[in-house]
Amino acid sequence: MAPGWRSRLWGALLLPLLGQAAGGPAAGGPAEPRPPPPPFDALFARGVEACDGGDYAGAARWLERALSGHRQLREARLRCGLGCGRREPLARLGPGAGGDLPFFGSVLRRARCLRRCQGRRLGAASRHRASEEVRADFQRRVPYSYLQRAYTQASLTIESSCRRFSGQ
Repeated sequence: MAPGWRSRLWGALLLPLLGQAAGGPAAGGPAEPRPPPPPFDALFARGVEACDGGDYAGAARWLERALSGHRQLREARLRCGLGCGRREPLARLGPGAGGDLPFFGSVLRRARCLRRCQGRRLGAASRHRASEEVRADFQRRVPYSYLQRAYTQASLTIESSCRRFSGQ
């Protein structure tokens, strides 16, 4: 065996443990914050424009990014909702006059928690305010129809250019 193989072996075995002891991402410690997802409505609009303009490969890229951004947005909102639900449980309604004050106070604390969490994960709230029409399109899964059309047209374009190049 080559000299120094033992020290390389120990280094390979101890390096992950040292990362965990330092509180890095492998230990579930603080990881690098992810950038906020892009606004899916703008990406969807660019994908539709590219599809209508005949740039099917570009349309597929934009539509894939729009679908990914929409999924990331939904996941971030869900994670914030679950986390704030655990951290800020709703108080029970009390008897008599003013018995509902603790309940509404807990509702306000949960809303503040949600706003802070979504601000950290998503950036500015106005960035992700899509119109009702775009949200309805995503609910009806319209982007997938455009994406299927873009994939089909892009593959036909590639096949025809291959035929032209090969002379068939």
